[in-house]
Amino acid sequence: MTIRTSTLSAGVVVATLAPTAAFVLHDLVFQFPDNQHEATLGFFLTVFGLLFVWGVGGYLAGRRTRTMTAAAAAGLTTAATSVIVLWLTFLTSNLAYPDRMSYEPDRIRAFRASGYPTVREYVVHNMTPGPFPLLLGVAVVIGIAGSCLGGRLHDRAA
Repeated sequence: MTIRTSTLSAGVVVATLAPTAAFVLHDLVFQFPDNQHEATLGFFLTVFGLLFVWGVGGYLAGRRTRTMTAAAAAGLTTAATSVIVLWLTFLTSNLAYPDRMSYEPDRIRAFRASGYPTVREYVVHNMTPGPFPLLLGVAVVIGIAGSCLGGRLHDRAA
């Protein structure tokens, strides 16, 4: 099972930079108030955008592998790296800029009711994995599917 480093790195770059940049723009720069418990167009665009990026990242990682097992491993690695970097970006942003990241109405209400003296203390004491384990599972499935498609298409072309 051999995975070419250049192929894997192209997939990782695509699958890591796009979601991370989108998260930083969404939550730190623009602060869209979309936490209203309603499915909005922005929510659906985010979901489909992530699925697309993970699929393309897996495809890029798996297109030059020699076996389907190597393609699946490349897709898994790409997707897992993407979610882990996204998770670390989330943690870093929330810990470095707790006041800036606490613009959501639900978080403001929860902080006020918590009794913590500062937003930073509230954020640190209430840090949970959130949706990231589920996101990791979905990303891995999509990344593997994209990489297997890339490996399969490459086999037909050869």
